[in-house]
Amino acid sequence: MRNKFSCRKSIPILTLLSCVGMPAFAQTGESIGVVILSKGRVEARRPDGTIRALGRRSEIFEEDTILVGPQGAAQVKMVDDARISFKANTEFTFDQYDFDGDDATPDTALMSMVRGGFRTISGAIGEMDQDEYRLDTEYASIGIRGTVYSGVLLNNTLYTATREGGNTVSNNLGTVNTGVGAPFDFSETQQGQAPQGLLNEPPAITNFDADLGTGGDDDGDGGDGGAGGDGGAPDFDNLGGDSGDNSSSGGVGNAGTAAAAPLAPGNTNQGTTTQQNTGTGGAGAAPTGGGAGAAGAAGAAG
Repeated sequence: MRNKFSCRKSIPILTLLSCVGMPAFAQTGESIGVVILSKGRVEARRPDGTIRALGRRSEIFEEDTILVGPQGAAQVKMVDDARISFKANTEFTFDQYDFDGDDATPDTALMSMVRGGFRTISGAIGEMDQDEYRLDTEYASIGIRGTVYSGVLLNNTLYTATREGGNTVSNNLGTVNTGVGAPFDFSETQQGQAPQGLLNEPPAITNFDADLGTGGDDDGDGGDGGAGGDGGAPDFDNLGGDSGDNSSSGGVGNAGTAAAAPLAPGNTNQGTTTQQNTGTGGAGAAPTGGGAGAAGAAGAAG
């Protein structure tokens, strides 16, 4: 049996996980994920209060609190292949994240959010009955049954939307199921009240999606260049597809294929990985939705 993948334990082989190639960082314990997009001010706060800036390919660790600034956005890829995107003004903590890739042993993902919003495609954690998955807020906790879902805190209310799979939203006053097998896809939980199912998408979710933009960096590994054009905000309706990254410094880098346009609210597109080309030397051509890179030598195809 392999060891749990967490800050308190080590794992001998990383090649079975999607975190291969994560950069090293002076931090105790193993990383639980990596940043694949960072826009504006994005930081991680440790329990002792120390703060570090997060950029693309920065590692995430258990007990990190992700802080996204007023004009920021971020997306992370977890060791179990989950993806989580964060809106501006978000504070989100990975309280515990244990994953060993063995279906015979339970895995754990315990997270919490005190402000802001997120959208996620869940990974391997939560697929098995013995797994523990929970996201806590002041108003209710969210559980999953293999899902694509989002949550927003606004005006003393937690709003959720289930795009695929199912969710359970609960507090000590009641529980509501959303998604597959339930009469609702949306919910709201106001302070001091039980969760309520909603037939229509709440404006907090609709506005959240509309503010996200399209395109963006992702974690394809076609090459490694310097700073290039800004790919834009993360596309929350296309979290499954790896968009092209065109970053270069110096010669001609080929353009990466752009991420697909977002679908209408209520639909998702977990597309396939597209090309990434980066280089060092010449002008990098811009993918759709992203700016051109600086000059450098031709990058290899991703």
